[in-house]
Amino acid sequence: MVRRVASRWILAVCLMASISPPTFGQEVAEVSTKQQRELAEKKLLDDFKMLKTGRAKQNTSEVEVPLLEKPLLYFEDPTRANTNGALHLWSTGGRPTALLESYQVEDQLWVMLVNQLDEGNYQVTFRGEPWWTPQKTELEWRELQIPEKPSENFNQRSLQFRSISRRFAAHQFWDPNNSRFELRLHARPLHRYSEESRNIADGAVFVFSNGTNPEIALLIEAQKAGSKLIWSTAFARIGHAEMHVSLEGKPIWTVPRVNPQHPTESYWLTFVRMDK
Repeated sequence: MVRRVASRWILAVCLMASISPPTFGQEVAEVSTKQQRELAEKKLLDDFKMLKTGRAKQNTSEVEVPLLEKPLLYFEDPTRANTNGALHLWSTGGRPTALLESYQVEDQLWVMLVNQLDEGNYQVTFRGEPWWTPQKTELEWRELQIPEKPSENFNQRSLQFRSISRRFAAHQFWDPNNSRFELRLHARPLHRYSEESRNIADGAVFVFSNGTNPEIALLIEAQKAGSKLIWSTAFARIGHAEMHVSLEGKPIWTVPRVNPQHPTESYWLTFVRMDK
């Protein structure tokens, strides 16, 4: 009897070992790979610099617009061969200036996708050379006519932002065969901001994604209009598919599939090699 119990105990131990979690060495290797990826991406992003410049010829002042230190999110999309993806934001603290999406398509080869979100004259350099010079934003702000008015309380507005975002739904048409893909709303805003000088009491940035891959940015603001607050919304493409957004079942925003090719466009996509 003792021998049988011992044999069963040894068999159980062997089975447990065969399904045991990754070893400490494996975990360290995975963490190390992730850190290497993030460091490589940071090194690449450090080569970008955004400046806001004066519009008039006599106004040559330049103000640097920082890229936020932490990405809004990381993502992977194996269905579209996008790996090591991240969504970044240029901002001086108020309404976001521009989005920057990066993802890897080959070893050392990255896609860089940008979209200007705010009005102004901007120039982005890459490794000291002019890289992106958008002329204007394509965002169109519209008042959101709903019974619920913006609260004066910050915490209460946090709940309102999430509730309002759920009123929207989005889908896109993309390869293969211009198929329809339903997009998923991230439940929480990825960024909050305010800008007193422009009567923006509060703002939030949400995204609709294909899986975790961001495709559309939804911006919601509580804006001051005289003595009251009103809701206002705007949308920005991140992916270049045909996009559709509806509000409580009614179409509210759509943009066609695009192939951005010129660095003066407000929405632009290009490839960058890390090893150059």
